Amino acid sequence: MNARDSSQNENESQSKRKLYLIRHGQAGGEKYNKLTPLGEKQARALGVYFARQKIQVDLAATGTLERQRETYQLFAEAFTSETGRPPPEPTVVPGLDEITPDIWFTLGEELRHKDPEFRGDFKQWLGSLRESEKRGVAKEAYINVLTQVIEVWVKGDYEASDIESFQDFYERVLGTRAQLPGTQANSDADGGSPARDLVVISSGTPIALLIGKALGFDLQRSLEFTRRVANTSLSIFETSGDLAWEPITINSLPHLSHEIMTEI
Repeated sequence: MNARDSSQNENESQSKRKLYLIRHGQAGGEKYNKLTPLGEKQARALGVYFARQKIQVDLAATGTLERQRETYQLFAEAFTSETGRPPPEPTVVPGLDEITPDIWFTLGEELRHKDPEFRGDFKQWLGSLRESEKRGVAKEAYINVLTQVIEVWVKGDYEASDIESFQDFYERVLGTRAQLPGTQANSDADGGSPARDLVVISSGTPIALLIGKALGFDLQRSLEFTRRVANTSLSIFETSGDLAWEPITINSLPHLSHEIMTEI
């Protein structure tokens, strides 16, 4: 290898960075947007894992939701406790937010008046949001509600006119790829500095769509993956700061013991 090739390889290596895409911890109880005690434990375990694996955290981003920001806060506290070095304050990127509650409840109300079976699943799912111990037994109901609500939302087969359309949601989620700190659109000030690794905290549906885009899934397959995105799951990509994400690992949970793994 000559000096020119060596220099080119070094420059390419410096331009590559890791992007850690993470779902928030389990949320629920009287205030759904707040982490449950189990969700708090998951977030702290993630911070300890990053510290002990000596994973670099140069940049961070979350959506606006309390459960996303609280996950990062507890992650950061655990990371700092282990390393003595606090990670950076996160950039807030609204496009990382989950489907808004009004969509679930508006479309759920329409569907429950049309379908008695859906009505029972919807009631069971709502009850499980308030009581964490019911999450496991309500999983089938959750999947049925998730599948049917998203199906009518994507098709536009509903009467409500005052909710965000699926197309708008989809575009805002995929638009975050150019809005994250360290992307080419936001890194003019970095000049020729080495690429910086990035932690991103989001929610199940945006993560499924972002993973689907990276893996070349069609829309249906991407949406089906939503039900598989576990709380504080870790998906790692390599990127050069552009919109192309090369997958390294998807939806992994190396920081959690089996008894504290959850999907809802």
